[in-house]
Amino acid sequence: MRKPTSYNKGTPTHGSDRRDRHRPMAVYVSDTERAEIERRAELANRSCSDYLRSTALECAPQRQFDRRALLSIIHLHELLCRVELTLKQMLAEHPETTADGLYGLLARIPEAQQRLAEIVGDAR
Repeated sequence: MRKPTSYNKGTPTHGSDRRDRHRPMAVYVSDTERAEIERRAELANRSCSDYLRSTALECAPQRQFDRRALLSIIHLHELLCRVELTLKQMLAEHPETTADGLYGLLARIPEAQQRLAEIVGDAR
């Protein structure tokens, strides 16, 4: 009996009648997902097992991050760097800067940190 592809490299078993069917794989799905998989398998005139196997083997893996969230994080990082640079320039050029002026600027940092935490949380 032929072993699966992962054990017998170079010997494709996808679609083969000689596939070793003694290595089941559990896939956890919700009731809704199961119904959708069964519906799609029926539309493709395939068993659920064959549908899942062929779909998994033929599709390219998707990235695990949200590009929009990543770009937002990069943008926030740039903004925080600008705040830091501005603060340093202000202190260098205006040593007489009052604490109130600094506190006004610093008061905006928690807002930026909160926004960053929200974006990071959304990206997970």
